[in-house]
Amino acid sequence: MPFNPFYKSRNRSFNKDSVKSRPPPRIVVRAGAFVEDSSMTHHTRESLSRVICSLLAFVSLSALGREPDKHLHADGTGWRIEKAEVVDQKRPRVLLIGDSILNGYKNQVIKALDGKAYVDAWVNPYHQSEHLNNVLLPAVLANGPYNVVYFNIGLHGWQKGRIKGGTFESLTKGYVQAIRKALPKARILWASSTPVTTEGYSTTLKLHPDINPVIVEHNRLAAKVMAEMKVPVNDLYRLLSDKLNLARGDRFHWTGSAYKLLAKNVTDSLAYELKLLGRGLLLGNEFHVGASSVNLKADGKMVLAGYIQSRYSDYQEGELRVVAVICEKPGVNKVAIVSCDVLWIPRHIVDMALIEIEARTGISQDNILVNATHTHHAPSTAPAHDFGVSESWCKQVQTGIVQAVVDANKKLNAGECEFFFHLGEEKTIGANSRLLLPDGMVTWINPRRESAGKGKPTGPFDPQLPVFDFRNPQGQSLVIIWNHSTHTIGTRANNVRSPSFYGLAAQELEKETGAVVSFLEGASGSTHNIDAVPVSVCIKRFKEAVNDARSKSKRHEVRKLMSIKRPFKFRVRHFNEDDEAAKINRYCKKYFQAQAKYIGAVFANMRNQLKPKQGEERETLLQAMLIGDVAVVGVPAEYFTELGVDIKKRSPFKYTYVAELANDWIGYLPDREAHRLGGYQTWMGLHSYAEPGTGERVADELVAMLNELNAREK
Repeated sequence: MPFNPFYKSRNRSFNKDSVKSRPPPRIVVRAGAFVEDSSMTHHTRESLSRVICSLLAFVSLSALGREPDKHLHADGTGWRIEKAEVVDQKRPRVLLIGDSILNGYKNQVIKALDGKAYVDAWVNPYHQSEHLNNVLLPAVLANGPYNVVYFNIGLHGWQKGRIKGGTFESLTKGYVQAIRKALPKARILWASSTPVTTEGYSTTLKLHPDINPVIVEHNRLAAKVMAEMKVPVNDLYRLLSDKLNLARGDRFHWTGSAYKLLAKNVTDSLAYELKLLGRGLLLGNEFHVGASSVNLKADGKMVLAGYIQSRYSDYQEGELRVVAVICEKPGVNKVAIVSCDVLWIPRHIVDMALIEIEARTGISQDNILVNATHTHHAPSTAPAHDFGVSESWCKQVQTGIVQAVVDANKKLNAGECEFFFHLGEEKTIGANSRLLLPDGMVTWINPRRESAGKGKPTGPFDPQLPVFDFRNPQGQSLVIIWNHSTHTIGTRANNVRSPSFYGLAAQELEKETGAVVSFLEGASGSTHNIDAVPVSVCIKRFKEAVNDARSKSKRHEVRKLMSIKRPFKFRVRHFNEDDEAAKINRYCKKYFQAQAKYIGAVFANMRNQLKPKQGEERETLLQAMLIGDVAVVGVPAEYFTELGVDIKKRSPFKYTYVAELANDWIGYLPDREAHRLGGYQTWMGLHSYAEPGTGERVADELVAMLNELNAREK
């Protein structure tokens, strides 16, 4: 064990017989420096160097290791570094860094991890400073190497003037950099500072009106730094913020019950890290990710999909892409998620691409989910309404799917990673767009204008925004996947090709994070941006929501990767021509009179194509995929939000999300109540032709598939 005069050992035994007698080394002093005599042995020079460095650090720690605020005492044995005696060199080592709050729970953590890890603890009164980053912290880290460093700095920096204005973030960043410089392979976790209360009895305590706001702001700034530097966060402030009755009443410290909660929280976090170490997930090659994107090339001759009429454009904003993400547990399984910037993607394109992918990569077709982002501003892959299809574009999409997956597969070996996840939300962009009007009709073209404040939502809006963040062992994001459930309509400029706000946000996030970023469209058949939030604002808010979720994400163990893909049969519904024509005429006559004749003719033409198909049985595909404890289901339709929420509620997995328009396109799938109420999404046409009840049957089958995955997982 290297000599270190400023630590307290938990093993005080000393064997004097183990120390051999040596003559004292000779030191020649020149101009205030010391020079080792050439007769010194290498071992002597090395030992002397350690002693000098330790003494210098000791002087610094002794000089600064005082806290003038009597309330901020060490709360127990004094400021110090306490080291465990390392006997088994293969056992991982953990370093806890904190103030007097750490003193309250460290012994419980050490006891809980006994036999699993050697735990050192540095209890200190320091706040952010260059001296801390450049001298004190490196001296403590030199006692390693450590596999995990769990730290907090916060309570001792609340007084005005202690931390120079405008330097908090840079100094906090420097602290993390100092750890990474000394321990490049170590895992780092940051804990937020605990609340500060008023003084008094436990029943009367409140958050301190002057000090606590400073703590909250410092926590916010530190959390921002941790998000930028990809350091996981353990929010101790939130843990105790609603438990002020457990505070001691001296402003800063807590009772034994609170320290038990803190100890369990910290122990659980560290135990998870150690579990990953034990499985080799941090130091081995147990879980990999590979990702790649292919930019598709469109031109002004390609008909665009997404509106009633045919449209063309010579201009484009952003890229129209295919993005592939592959997750792999070597020797166990691979799964792939592919997103395409198209309105929808028919099965024949997917099937042909997957056949080639399986032949070139060995990835089973059942393990690949292909999703359309549902942008309404890309060339058409299938006809509907009054627009046709661009065959050359379809070929590009098919080729792009293959190339993106093949390229992603090649990057797996360099993609050792960990899976981080958080369920965020964005509730300001989107709402149920099928408002029930006083006249019994349901809104379509302009819900807010048509309803004039009198319409009632006919279903829910789902604001959930799950974020999958795959990071390398150094904490850098390699791949980000996110999901949300609003119709993908809207561009920055007028009449342009575009991936719309979701795709534009993803591409900006790529530039800002250096990761490959993919978006999956959720169950949005009944939700739109009906408040017309400008696209530039949408992009900003979605980026903020994704980054907020990333800053709060927790590591999730990926024990297994699994996927089920099953055929699903349904029928084309029967319809009455006169009734269908009357529904459309009634709506258009009141709310879309200028285009009533044209709209009526377009829908009549679609019904004419479907008339001989009534009652016909068709087959599509459903898919359920599991990445760790997070499930994704693939639905081949514009799925109503009511049904998507139902799947989430009934899923055996806490985290379950819908990727609509996956692997095929069979039009809208409304729920039975939506069919009863009527509206555009239920009018018979190429955009909506499955018989009522198909949406519920899809939900039932997907829940059954999720239960099957759950049974396999166990």
